Amino acid sequence: MAERTCGIGARFFDDEQYEASCVLPEGHPGTVHQDPVIGSWDEDEIYGTPPA
Repeated sequence: MAERTCGIGARFFDDEQYEASCVLPEGHPGTVHQDPVIGSWDEDEIYGTPPA
């Protein structure tokens, strides 16, 4: 059986929008998540709306 991943998602707005999805194991400690394309991000970096 495959290990379940965290799966939390986030949208990042840079030159273009990117939707990240955490691939770390479900229930991992801390607020830092990992996406295979953009790497690590912390929940403190997430905006509710695109930055102006």
